[in-house]
Amino acid sequence: MEEIKVGEWVRTKEGYIAKVIEIDNSYVFSEDTLSKQTDIGIPCDYEAICNIVKHGYNIKNLIEEGDIVEYKVLLNGVKLGRVRKYTDARSHKEYLGIDGFKIEKLEISSIMTKEQFNNGKYNVGNTEKS
Repeated sequence: MEEIKVGEWVRTKEGYIAKVIEIDNSYVFSEDTLSKQTDIGIPCDYEAICNIVKHGYNIKNLIEEGDIVEYKVLLNGVKLGRVRKYTDARSHKEYLGIDGFKIEKLEISSIMTKEQFNNGKYNVGNTEKS
């Protein structure tokens, strides 16, 4: 993995997204409004680096299929949608999007990763087997 730098966003295996604000024997992540995390430090060792699956200056590049995103398109109101793969009809290339809109074209206000959703959801209904 390439070196992680101050100012970059990171995504962990657990699905947390945060911004790196300091590197000094640990990665210190900002309190950011997107993932509602508080300042935390992760030691700069092999385990910590392995837990970071993506990093970069553009947070949109950290979004994965299955994530839930609150977004806005042009002047339309704020919407909530699940990210999925689409295929461009002209180029036949796959892209990540919501309701057909490419992630790059959306104004994103919040992200809940698929890992956070799966860990925090409450299953409703009878889950016992008869």
